Amino acid sequence: MSFQFEKEASQEKNVMATSREREKSASAAPRPIDYAAMASQLVKATRDDATLDRLGVCYLRQGKFEEALKVYRQIALQAGGVCERTDLPEPYVRNFATALLLSGLPSGCMLVLRGLPDQRHPRVVELYAAVRDWERSLPFLQRWDWRFNSVDPKNARVAIDFEPGEMS
Repeated sequence: MSFQFEKEASQEKNVMATSREREKSASAAPRPIDYAAMASQLVKATRDDATLDRLGVCYLRQGKFEEALKVYRQIALQAGGVCERTDLPEPYVRNFATALLLSGLPSGCMLVLRGLPDQRHPRVVELYAAVRDWERSLPFLQRWDWRFNSVDPKNARVAIDFEPGEMS
């Protein structure tokens, strides 16, 4: 009879230990980031390039691609709005390319990516792969027009399998 009691007590200890481990792992799990709250704080902050970059990443991760593109155009383009700035850190430029891609402008994304010196950066490789996969999904005439004339099809939406934007 004491053996049965010891066995039950041992099982109870194991259950309690397991539930404590679950509680620890649940509390140790990272909480999801509230990008909307972060963006609302960043909108009120100073308008330097680093703050705008973080705001653009927040918009990208919320799925607000057009808003992100507006932010990145403020960062990446010179005062006239036509030429790209040459003094930007590469993560900002890659984020600009991502915003172009997700806003339905894959030709703009490719143009920006080709200007980057580090063509082997993992994010650059991911963006090229996303465009290549999207290109394969196009009907023949659209693919032909895209490949030879760099004409973005109407409502071009390129799917990506990574979290958009690099938070620096």
